[in-house]
Amino acid sequence: MLGQGAMEYLIILAVVLTIALVAVALIGGGGLGSGDIKMTESLTYWRAAAPIGIIQLAAGAGGNKSLIVNNGHEVVVVNSITLTQVPAGAVLTYSTPTSLSTGQRMVVVFQGTGTACPQNAIMDFEVSVSYTDSSGLGTKVQRGSRPITVRCY
Repeated sequence: MLGQGAMEYLIILAVVLTIALVAVALIGGGGLGSGDIKMTESLTYWRAAAPIGIIQLAAGAGGNKSLIVNNGHEVVVVNSITLTQVPAGAVLTYSTPTSLSTGQRMVVVFQGTGTACPQNAIMDFEVSVSYTDSSGLGTKVQRGSRPITVRCY
């Protein structure tokens, strides 16, 4: 009878430890796919940003960065877009003024500037968009409260 109590105790302990390990893995991400989660959260934020939203960012191993920008709120002229790598500080700039009608998209390519982008590396960039809208109040700057995250391909 005494051996049966010890066995029940060990089984209950094993079940509790298993549940605890599963809970920790689910809450902490278990270290697997955390870069993908970070990229999804980042893109969700930037797609909803106003007045300029970022639909997609891609970085190639050669250092080229391409950015698709969407203006879904008003007619604007995008004067420049600056990406600053966090924490390395490399700065990528696109500075060709481009007019965007409501809902219009454009592709921006940063040619061979900044740091190298090793394959499958995760990189963060702070974004700054300089634009002029129809209000006539001069140049405005949009910065996000979080960086945009990209995986190098």
